[in-house]
Amino acid sequence: ECATSSKRIRNNCQSSEGQGDKTIDAMDVLLQNPNCKKLFHIVEERDDIVYFRLTGGITYGYTEEEIHRDLRIDTNAMQMDLSDAVNASIDSPKAFLTYQRTMAETVLLCYSRYGTSPANNLQVLEREATKVVATHFRNVQVCKCGA
Repeated sequence: ECATSSKRIRNNCQSSEGQGDKTIDAMDVLLQNPNCKKLFHIVEERDDIVYFRLTGGITYGYTEEEIHRDLRIDTNAMQMDLSDAVNASIDSPKAFLTYQRTMAETVLLCYSRYGTSPANNLQVLEREATKVVATHFRNVQVCKCGA
């Protein structure tokens, strides 16, 4: 599974030795997981919001540009499909994912660092992302040579 945490996991490590607090960002947890690292790319991190994209390209050895140019996969559609799939899920806790279209017409997935986690349910995010990548890459038979 992608993660076992909410947006900020607080492990209170204060003991008699006084080790202090540890805070782990959920996107860090998400991207440290080998399966999830193959799915997502962080575009920009700010204090209050994280912009990221579903690419799936690492699985097949392609960059996002090559996915669009060579494989003719609409990566913007992948973002919107993922947002729709996550938002349509009936899991508990309820998952929610939003996206934003940039001036350059690139679709970015985003989540507020003030929320509980990306999509509010990381297991749903991973599950639906895997399905979206499988759907969009269904005609890709082999990995890129040399990757």
